[in-house]
Amino acid sequence: MMLWITFFVFVVAMLALDLGVFHRRSRVIHMREAVVWTAVWIGLTLLFNAGIFFYFEPKAGLEFFSAYLVEKSLSIDNVFVFLLIFSYFNTAPRLQDKVLLWGIVGAIPRTEEDQYAEVGGHGLRTTGFQLFLVSAALALRSKTERPTERATG
Repeated sequence: MMLWITFFVFVVAMLALDLGVFHRRSRVIHMREAVVWTAVWIGLTLLFNAGIFFYFEPKAGLEFFSAYLVEKSLSIDNVFVFLLIFSYFNTAPRLQDKVLLWGIVGAIPRTEEDQYAEVGGHGLRTTGFQLFLVSAALALRSKTERPTERATG
């Protein structure tokens, strides 16, 4: 459990450092800087992968590395989609990093919903009480996301 807590704290710290310190202001990001940051994040991922490989077992490290390669290759097509969207809407280059930031922040709740669905599926397979807890969490979440309705007329 301590490993998961450490991992979570590290990810949150890296996101805060990246978004809150290094990319706090909107500006044009040039190719050299993008390549350096890409190398930094890939390096951190490979360091994490080495930890999995040696701390747990080589098979787990290879599975992580394989999954990382698949995810990295799938994310490349997103770059082309971003370029198409930016060109279609004439997004200024200095604002593109902020648009991407809010796109990522907007995608995080969707990931949480996938996790709720997985927990709910597990609950259906194990006990009914977990189903109640997951249903209550989803109901609370949907209540907080729903915009307030205005009276028309």
